[in-house]
Amino acid sequence: MKVNFFKYFNEPRIIAEIGQSHEGKLSKAKHLIKEISAAGADIVKFQTHLANAESSKDDKFRKNFKLTNITRHQYWKKNEFSFREWGEIIKFCKKKKIKFLTSLFSVKSYHLLKPFGINTWKIGSGEFFSEDLLNELIKEKQNLIISTGMSTSNDIKRLHIKLKKCKIKYSLLQCVSSYPSEIKKTGINIINELRDKYGVPTGLSDHSGSIYPALLAIALGANIVEVHITENKKDGLPDSTSSIDLNELKLLVAAKKNFVLMLKNKIKKNKLSFTQKTNKRLFTKSATLINPIKKGQRIKYNNIVFKKPGFGYSYNDLNKIINRKAKIDIESNILIKKKHFE
Repeated sequence: MKVNFFKYFNEPRIIAEIGQSHEGKLSKAKHLIKEISAAGADIVKFQTHLANAESSKDDKFRKNFKLTNITRHQYWKKNEFSFREWGEIIKFCKKKKIKFLTSLFSVKSYHLLKPFGINTWKIGSGEFFSEDLLNELIKEKQNLIISTGMSTSNDIKRLHIKLKKCKIKYSLLQCVSSYPSEIKKTGINIINELRDKYGVPTGLSDHSGSIYPALLAIALGANIVEVHITENKKDGLPDSTSSIDLNELKLLVAAKKNFVLMLKNKIKKNKLSFTQKTNKRLFTKSATLINPIKKGQRIKYNNIVFKKPGFGYSYNDLNKIINRKAKIDIESNILIKKKHFE
């Protein structure tokens, strides 16, 4: 489970967020892990909710989402996994060769999973302000991936000072805590602003339900992109409209691989490759005659036209052939060659 934190995020990493899509069912959680791993994501992310440790009687469902005859506390309770089930989930991630990550929502949730030897945790936008949880993770020198969806620049600065002082390795994700979020309000510009200001891995935690913000984030140099995953955007679960489906995840992964391939393989424009040189000779043009000339006649400028391929005399070589006397009869529409003139 342990990774070299900064080295690991040198290349863009795609975090596929299951959230509550598993509906509290271990079999469905494993199914989603299997599908996400097959799609090629780098990390699969869960949320570790413990209703009694995080949710009061006044905790309400967010606007536009309601479950009949169930409180938010009951909803979290319904979706909880036991210590044994978390062990199975983490073991299954290893089997499917995908890294496990989870968001913590209480100190108790951290201590529930701590025995599994995890050293990197996701801090959601709301937990950015949970001082008890952050202080516990800081005390234990844990690595943090922090979403900033509800944080101002001053909030981020204060936390940075604290984390730097305590020598905590962390990353920052630009986030818009709206479900689904509008693409035009994604704030992609913040990703590089955070990296330039704090010198840490940065990225995007997206809730737009589209692959476009993640694609742009990777293209502009994000170290991390996090997207919510669903098998069906119309299943009525809390995050489905904010999620991409598995086919879109595959497309995002393919795009990332190709972006990385292009960025790693730099070329120089000061000279042509062998292939470019070959194609240049095929696609450029050489001097030919509009009308044929007889032996002894001179090659005139107004009798020259340029046609493919570029194996003969180029535009820059005109001075080598103009007014030269033909040594033999020269046909029209063939490349002029050295053997044709004296």
